[in-house]
Amino acid sequence: MEERDDERRAVLWEENRSNITHRGHVTLNGRKHYAVLVNSLNAEGQKKHELMVSAGLIYANEDKLNERSPDFSGPVTIGTDRFQIALWDREAKSGNNYLQGQLGEPKRNETFPE
Repeated sequence: MEERDDERRAVLWEENRSNITHRGHVTLNGRKHYAVLVNSLNAEGQKKHELMVSAGLIYANEDKLNERSPDFSGPVTIGTDRFQIALWDREAKSGNNYLQGQLGEPKRNETFPE
């Protein structure tokens, strides 16, 4: 069986077992980064707390150019790398909704949040 290359691919599923308990920012090298504290359960059912830092703002594409246009997109920074993310609404065979997408090269003249 051939192994699938997931490089620059994204899959996001609907989550209903987590909640954001705090939001604010983390300052690093003089820059403020938006952050949230998320509480959920690990695989063993134990409580866990994760600090999540925003990679960028994603926008709903309400004026799609055609049916193949992404449902969501936006500029993101992961680590020190900058990308344009594109996400499409999908439904699994189980009936669960999720987003599937990819990271592409940033658009020219794209503004990334500081």
